[in-house]
Amino acid sequence: MFRIIVLIFFISFLGILEISCPFIPEGLSLIFIFLTLLSLKEGQKEIIKKSDNKVFLLIAFILAGIFLDIYSIFLPGTFFLILLIIFLIIDRFLINKFNFNKPISVFIFSFLINIVFQILIILASLFFRFLNIVQINVIFDKFYFLIVFQGIFLNSLLSLVVFLFLRRFKFKSIQK
Repeated sequence: MFRIIVLIFFISFLGILEISCPFIPEGLSLIFIFLTLLSLKEGQKEIIKKSDNKVFLLIAFILAGIFLDIYSIFLPGTFFLILLIIFLIIDRFLINKFNFNKPISVFIFSFLINIVFQILIILASLFFRFLNIVQINVIFDKFYFLIVFQGIFLNSLLSLVVFLFLRRFKFKSIQK
């Protein structure tokens, strides 16, 4: 229970920091980087056998989805569903395919889930626009794709840097 309370506090802190700090580059998502690092922790060989960590990871994705929905321009529950889909993709397809002892694997894993995240956001916005539920009109120009690619690259790179920092200073949860 203590882990859940700390998780709620940490996700809230990252969300408030992301929203309130103007110097954070556009497209950078601190909450998504945190979820990526938790997923990497889940991918460690000795940890993957414990179902408690998988449940904790699922709770983290659910809480992050709820928090992101609070400040979203989309319908309530959109980010919740997107992050739930990403959790299922990570759990079913990606987590066993990578060796997280190699930095390139960490970067590629993070890059892939960031691409899936961005694609799902684009599909959700197009779907809501098609149903005429929301009047959000996404303009697919070079600036939009530049911001999306910048976000994907920055999130992946920062995930790798934080992962390497944690591994370098031998934090228990990121050990080989």
